[in-house]
Amino acid sequence: MEPDRSANQVISHGRPPKIKGLVLARPLLRIPYCAGPPIFILLFSLAFMGCHLGRSGDSSGGAPQKMFKATESPRQFLPVDEADLDLSLLRFRNSLVDIVKRRDTPALLAILDPEITNSFGGTGGVPEFEEQWEIFNRKSDVWKVLGSILSMGGAFVSENEFCAPYVSARFPSDLDGFEWAAIVAADVPLLAEAREEAVVIARLSYALVRTSPERRSGDWVMVDVEEVGTGYVRGSLVRSPIDWRAYFSKRENRWVMSALVAGD
Repeated sequence: MEPDRSANQVISHGRPPKIKGLVLARPLLRIPYCAGPPIFILLFSLAFMGCHLGRSGDSSGGAPQKMFKATESPRQFLPVDEADLDLSLLRFRNSLVDIVKRRDTPALLAILDPEITNSFGGTGGVPEFEEQWEIFNRKSDVWKVLGSILSMGGAFVSENEFCAPYVSARFPSDLDGFEWAAIVAADVPLLAEAREEAVVIARLSYALVRTSPERRSGDWVMVDVEEVGTGYVRGSLVRSPIDWRAYFSKRENRWVMSALVAGD
């Protein structure tokens, strides 16, 4: 959330070095006439090999890959987890992690705020939550969504309210959440094409990238990276601040889940 994040050999053209009182001759400055043709052939061969090796593109003969200049590291957004600032919250979250692993529907319903917010347009409440998530179906998406949210830290947004994941809780206020997202792992390859075997343009660690929902194609997302260029990353490794997020609120010394929403 969160990004991964040779010395040049200097050839001197000055005076040649002295060894035991002798001065080494400058190479190729004096070439006997009889050595001309072999030297010419050698230089021509080396020039040809250099041109051949200098061509870009893959070995299959496809179109050359565009490589981007990376003069500086892109802006980073490191993970945050403030749950341990309140031990009662930490215990609550650990309990919720266990509930999600067990897919324990009754236990999940028991920790919901009676007026839980489920969207920005609905009426809210537990019955709406049950219907929206088809909660009594063990294949409900709510378990996958909560599992992802709970694996990515979070932060307090007020004294008695905690937001997870950290991407939503602490996303930079100067960036538009509809246009920007966060890489949520270290050393993530940015690829020239949406396939595993593609050329690696750069490696990103918890970098901020520009993207949008329409740029998602299957498991891949096309992103723009400052000072690097455009490429593809795995969708599971990039997260929008307006993706699914949960809010936990302290009500009369008891923590409850008060919202599970996406969008803005």
